[in-house]
Amino acid sequence: MPDRAGTVDGMPLDALGRERPGAPGPRDRHPKWLYEAAAPALLAVLTLLFAAGVIRDFSGPLLGPGDVNIWGYQGYYFSRNIHFWPLPHLDLVNDQLLYPYRMDNVFQTWGFEREYFWAALDALFGPGPWLQIYYALSVLITAVGSYLILSRQHSRTVAAAVGLAVTFGNYYAIASYPYHQTLSCLHWVILNLFTDYLLLRRLWERRPLSARLLLFKGLLLVLIFGNGLAYIDGLALTSFLFCCATAAAILAGRKELGPVPLRRAWSSLVDSARTHPGQCLALSLLTAAAFVLLVPLSLQILLHVRRFDFSHVPAGTYWVTPLRLLLPILPHFNPETYGRLFNDMPDKIFCGTPGVSFVLLGLMGLIFGRRLFPVSLPFLALLLLCVFFIPPWHTALAVFPWFGLIRVGGRFTPIYPVLCCILGLTLPPGSLKRLPARALVLLLGCLFLAEGGIAYQILLRHQPPPFFPDRSFDRFMASVKGAPGEAVFQWPFCVAGGGGDANWIFYYDRLYGTFALQQFHHKKELGVYFARLHPSQVAPLWRAGWHRMFTPDSPNIERAARQRADFDLEEWSFLTSFLAANDFCGIILYTDLLQPETVRGFHDRFGPSSVTTTLPGAGRAEFIPKALFRGALQRPIEGSAVKLGPALLAPLQKIDLSSPASDPYLLEGWGRLSPEGRWTMGEKASVAFRIESGAPALKLRFEAHTYQAQRMEILLNGHPLETLRHNPDAFAVYETDLPSALLSEDNRIDLVFPDAHSPLDAGESQDPRLLGAWVRWMELEPQESNISKVQ
Repeated sequence: MPDRAGTVDGMPLDALGRERPGAPGPRDRHPKWLYEAAAPALLAVLTLLFAAGVIRDFSGPLLGPGDVNIWGYQGYYFSRNIHFWPLPHLDLVNDQLLYPYRMDNVFQTWGFEREYFWAALDALFGPGPWLQIYYALSVLITAVGSYLILSRQHSRTVAAAVGLAVTFGNYYAIASYPYHQTLSCLHWVILNLFTDYLLLRRLWERRPLSARLLLFKGLLLVLIFGNGLAYIDGLALTSFLFCCATAAAILAGRKELGPVPLRRAWSSLVDSARTHPGQCLALSLLTAAAFVLLVPLSLQILLHVRRFDFSHVPAGTYWVTPLRLLLPILPHFNPETYGRLFNDMPDKIFCGTPGVSFVLLGLMGLIFGRRLFPVSLPFLALLLLCVFFIPPWHTALAVFPWFGLIRVGGRFTPIYPVLCCILGLTLPPGSLKRLPARALVLLLGCLFLAEGGIAYQILLRHQPPPFFPDRSFDRFMASVKGAPGEAVFQWPFCVAGGGGDANWIFYYDRLYGTFALQQFHHKKELGVYFARLHPSQVAPLWRAGWHRMFTPDSPNIERAARQRADFDLEEWSFLTSFLAANDFCGIILYTDLLQPETVRGFHDRFGPSSVTTTLPGAGRAEFIPKALFRGALQRPIEGSAVKLGPALLAPLQKIDLSSPASDPYLLEGWGRLSPEGRWTMGEKASVAFRIESGAPALKLRFEAHTYQAQRMEILLNGHPLETLRHNPDAFAVYETDLPSALLSEDNRIDLVFPDAHSPLDAGESQDPRLLGAWVRWMELEPQESNISKVQ
C-alpha cells in the first residue's frame, strides 16, 4: 500500500501503484532495460549455480536407487500409452507391469507436464538428462516468475528477495530431489499463490484488475493440472477457492455487487483487453491449448481412482508435529540434531521445518500488517490447515476431491515459505522507514542467510551420489532389449505401493525401483511400485502362489537383504513352467539377494548368463537370455494360468503365525508379522495347504481372539463348516472337524468375519483397518485325538 508520499519502499509510484518510470530515482543513472533486467539476470545466475551444486549430473538419464528411477519410467509409460483422439487419454489397464497378469496403472505419480516434456525430448534426441533439465527450468520459472508477479505490487528489491527466498530457501523441496520430483517442481503452484495474493490485494485496495492479469491467472489454474493435484499442486486450487470466498465477502461488505458497479467493472476489463489485444489473444490460446492437453487426463485419473475403495486400507504412519514449524535451522540445533525430539515420523529432512526466519516474517506481517488482514486471511487459513494435517487424526484438507488419497503428513512443507512470505508482504512500507524496523529486517535477513548456510550443508550431505551408467550397464540393457520376447523375468521381483498398502512387499529397499528400468530395455515386467497399491491389484499373485517363492531373511521390509532358502523341487517346477508358458526374452537375476545354490540352480536349468552389470540398490545383476534355455517352449495363452500349489501341511505340524515360516500357507487377508501372530484384515482371511493322500480324518485347531465381539465363520474349500462367537477379552483355542468328503489334495480354509469393523468405526482410534481376529497359530490334528473343544 502506498504511503502518503506516494511511494512503496521509498520508490515513486504511478496512479496504479507501480513504480513510476519517469520519476527521479537511483535507476535513472542507468538505462531502463538494464535496471529491469538486473533482478531476472541475478536469479538466472543463481539458478545456474544451483544446477551445478545441487542437480550436478547432466550427463545422461536420471538414475539411482529407489524412487530416483521412477520419474523417467513415468515419461516412458506416458509416451507409449497416450492417445489424442478424441481427447488426450491414457491406456491404464494392461500387462506392461505385473506381466502376464493385467494391472490397473492409475496409481502412478502423474505429472503430465513433466511427462510431455520427457516424451518430446526422448522422441527427438533419445535418452538424456531431460528430468534434470526440467527441474532446472522449474527452479528458473519459480524464481523469475515470482519476481515478475510481485514487482507489479512491490518494489523490485522486495520482489527479487521474495523470489530468491521461496526458490532457493525452500529446503524441503530441494531435499525432495531427486526422490520426489512432484515435491520439488513447484513453479505453477507458487505462481498461482502469488497471483492469488496480487488479485486479492488489488481488490481490497480498490485498484482496477486488468484483463491480462485475469487471463494469466486462468492460464496458471489450467497449468496446475500438469503437475498432478496430489499434495502441493492441489493447494493452488484450494488457495483460489479460499481467495474467491474472501473476495466475495469483501464485495458483499461494500455492497458493490449491484448492476451499475458490475457494468463499470466489465467496461474496465473490456477497455483493458482492447489496449493489449495481442497479449490477451495469446493468453487465451495458451489457456485453451493447455486445457485440452492437461484437463482431460487429470479428469480421467480422478474418475478412474474412484473405482478403488481405500477406506479400510492403512495409508502409512508418516506424520509431523506442528511444533516443527517453530524450530530453527542453526548450528547444533537443526533437523539433524533435533530429528527425534518429538517422537513423530517425518518422511525426510526438513519435513515441517521451513526455517524460523520465514515464520518470523509471517508473524511480523500478521502483527504489523493488521490493516491488510482480510488479504492475509485465506493464506493464514491454508497454512494452518497444512500444518495441522496429521493423518489419520486431523485431515480437514481431505474434503477436497484432489486430496482424496493424500497419506503423508508434512508433505505440504514446501508451501510454508511461500505462505509465510505472503503474510510478510502485508507489512506497511512506511513502518520500515523507522530505524528499529530496519534493524529488525536486517537481523531477519542475517538469520535467513545463516539458516540457508546450515541448510545447504545438510542438503549436500544427504544428497545421494548420482549413478553414472557405465558400458556394462549399456551392454546389459541393449542385450535385454535385443533379445526376442515381449517380457523379461526378474528374480527376485518387488511389488509394492507407497505405505505398504497391499501387504505385498519383499526386498523393498533393494528392489522397488528396478521395474523402472523398463525405460531402457522396453520389455514388460512382473515387478511394480506405485504411489498407492490396492489389494485387488495383487490378488493374481496370491492366486498363482508367488508368495511361496519368497523367503526373506527378515520380516522387516527395510532390513530384508536376501533369500534365506533355496527353492525346493516343486518351486523349481513351477518357475520352469511359468517361464516356458510366457513370452519372456530371458531372466535378470539379482544374485546378491540369492543363495549361491539358487544361482547355480538357475544356471543348471536355464543356462549361463551372457552379460552382467551393477545396479543401484539391487547390486550385481546378470542376464540369462531365453535363447540359452534348455527345452523351454512358448505357450503365451497359458501364462497367467500357471500356479504353484499349496505347501504340504502334515498333521500336528503347527503354523506359527508369528514366524515367517507361516508365509507359504497364508493367502490374502492377513496383516503384517508381529511377535504375537497376525491380524486378519478385511472380511476374509485364507489359508491354503496340501495334505498327502490317505491322510486320516482331520480337525482344524487354532488360537485366536476377535476384535471385539463378532462372528467367525469357517469354510473349507468354499463349504461352510461352523460359525463361532467369541468374547474378545482373551485368546482361546478353537477347533472344528474337517469332513473327509470335503477334503482334497489341495485345500483352502477361509475365516470369514461378517461383522469385521475398524478401530476407527468403533471410536477407539484412527486405525481404518477392518479387523477380524488376532491369530497366534493353526494346526491340523487327527480327529481321534481326545482334546476338549473350547467354545
